[in-house]
Amino acid sequence: MNELEQHYLKYFQLFSVHAPIEMVNYVGGQNGLPNGMASSLECCIEFSKIATPDSVILNAGAGASSFVLRKLFPNVICTDPDKDYLEAVKRICGLAGLSTDNFIAIESEADVLKLKADYTLYDFGNIQRMPYLKNHIEITAKALYIDDADDRADCIEYRNFVFSNFRQFSITDCREAIDSYGRWGVILRKN
Repeated sequence: MNELEQHYLKYFQLFSVHAPIEMVNYVGGQNGLPNGMASSLECCIEFSKIATPDSVILNAGAGASSFVLRKLFPNVICTDPDKDYLEAVKRICGLAGLSTDNFIAIESEADVLKLKADYTLYDFGNIQRMPYLKNHIEITAKALYIDDADDRADCIEYRNFVFSNFRQFSITDCREAIDSYGRWGVILRKN
């Protein structure tokens, strides 16, 4: 197991012990292991390959990805529509010695439009995905990794939304990010 994988798994261990009990099942339950709700390590690794180290990184959808991206990049903004969950993730990052700066709750499209990023890892939950995606594309200068835009039955509506509404951009499947649940994302490049 490499250092980044160890770091990723540490998030779930810390979360299972330090998060409010009603949130523990969000990411893996009390066993301290990831489940299919959390961003995969594969997703984070593939995203890190498209972003540059000195860039402003927007992590839209807090959690394990926040933990990993804050280890890899010095300038990360973490957002989530669930401010209580965002606060729990911030606390877990602090317990691991990671930065707790720039955790921002997103409650409206206007909140998104106040942000600016070079690269975005977009992984809002299922309910929030489509309404906020347009705004995140607008505020991202270079490229986005849009997670869970694969061809599994429960993702096809989202995938079709991405490919039909943003044809003006280069969108490619990132099958290198396939995880044990069969999830992957797409990379949307603006230039």
